[in-house]
Amino acid sequence: MKNRSVTVSFSEEHSPETGIWLFRIMERIVLDQLNIDPVLKGKLLYSNQEQITKFISEFDKGDD
Repeated sequence: MKNRSVTVSFSEEHSPETGIWLFRIMERIVLDQLNIDPVLKGKLLYSNQEQITKFISEFDKGDD
């Protein structure tokens, strides 16, 4: 396995897109490290998508 190093800057005053991007990059890192069945990875991704949808709807409520 090839090692990678990534530096990420994060601000408390981030946009929702930044939060989603950060969530997805962490998701990718974790899934790349798991040696599990692709079907299970798909289920995890589906579950995570539900969390992102919830995050977006909560952020949109705050804009009202």
